[in-house]
Amino acid sequence: MDGSQGSFPRRDALLLGGLYVSQALPMGITWLGLPPYLRAHGLPLDLIGLSAFAFLPWILKALWAAPVERWAMRRGCLSVIRWMQGMAGLAFAGLAVVGDPARPEQMGVLLGLLVVLNTLTATQDIAVDRHAILQRRRMGARAVNTVRFIGFTVGMLGGAAAVLLSDQTVGWAGAMLLCGAWMPVMAGLAAALPPPPADGEAVSARSPSLRHFLRQRHAVAMIGVALLFKAASAGSDGMLKSYWVDQGLTLDQVGVISAVAFATLGLAGAPAGAGLLLRGVSPRGLACGAGAAAALCLAMTGGLVLDPPGAAVVPLTAVLAVVQAFLEGMASLAFLTLFMRWSASDQPGTDFTLFLCAESLGSLLFASVGGLMAQHLGYAAHFLTLSALSVSVMAGLAVMIRRFDPPLPVERDCDVPA
Repeated sequence: MDGSQGSFPRRDALLLGGLYVSQALPMGITWLGLPPYLRAHGLPLDLIGLSAFAFLPWILKALWAAPVERWAMRRGCLSVIRWMQGMAGLAFAGLAVVGDPARPEQMGVLLGLLVVLNTLTATQDIAVDRHAILQRRRMGARAVNTVRFIGFTVGMLGGAAAVLLSDQTVGWAGAMLLCGAWMPVMAGLAAALPPPPADGEAVSARSPSLRHFLRQRHAVAMIGVALLFKAASAGSDGMLKSYWVDQGLTLDQVGVISAVAFATLGLAGAPAGAGLLLRGVSPRGLACGAGAAAALCLAMTGGLVLDPPGAAVVPLTAVLAVVQAFLEGMASLAFLTLFMRWSASDQPGTDFTLFLCAESLGSLLFASVGGLMAQHLGYAAHFLTLSALSVSVMAGLAVMIRRFDPPLPVERDCDVPA
């Protein structure tokens, strides 16, 4: 395929997806794999909880997004990618040298290396997102975001599997070395990424900065959308897993249900959302409509918990969780399409990073509030209240988005109207 507008060569998709896999491997290890692995090896919950701090770079990366984008503008996105991939490979080697992480005395070193690793891949994400946004005229925002979702889903599941299956296969050191080997391979393959448009890597007269974004019209409203759109999923995910444990499911069973839901979100829901956008559905309508439908699934879960139909309650709530994940995948793809569209300025990596950090911060806040609600209201009231709140949020976001225009014009061949 040629590089004409709207074309999306399969090779380019695979290369971009491979970079997103690289960035998601440490997230999968930290967020999905390490907590159950450490618990299975007898570590106390207070130490296991510290592993969540390794996720902080993904929340804070907006603080260094502008300098990274300036680097990418001077030397090219590929320069940032190669340096970050190479150093991430070394960090994985360090994790292999640490050896068995299930020893309390190793927790400090393990956490430090994971923070370094996630900092490197979060930094790479800024450059990769910049490159992806610059390719919008060739690929289209829908296609780019679909590749992003699939890449992150595969990477996070791969990172989790590397940890959870390590005892039965190559061991912890072997698993980390395999993950580390992926990094230089992708660094080499990244050289085949298509170049940006002729003006894409030109040094702007204005240096990227957070201040520049915040001076834009409707900047606060746009960040508000990113903060709020994951209310239902972020506030319910942890509490639903706790509910299943309280109902007698093992951690392995909860892990399987969670993995199926996560894979459904990224590998089915997001591509389905992209297909609807391709057929002319507006991002605003899909984002808020699918988000509200996901919140209604949560209301059905709350109803089942409030008046459980005997032994079927757990399987039914699991099915609803998968359906909710599918709808959230469609909604998230549509919201990210809007975010990418709103980032189409001369500092797209910095702008898009701000949206992603706001999303992560909002998810953290809703998850924290969700725990307090469930503790004081009970599971059923928590799910029902959160569902009502989320539907209201989606209705408010639909009105809010309709009231402002994107800060820059959007090419019709690579996006659709809000």
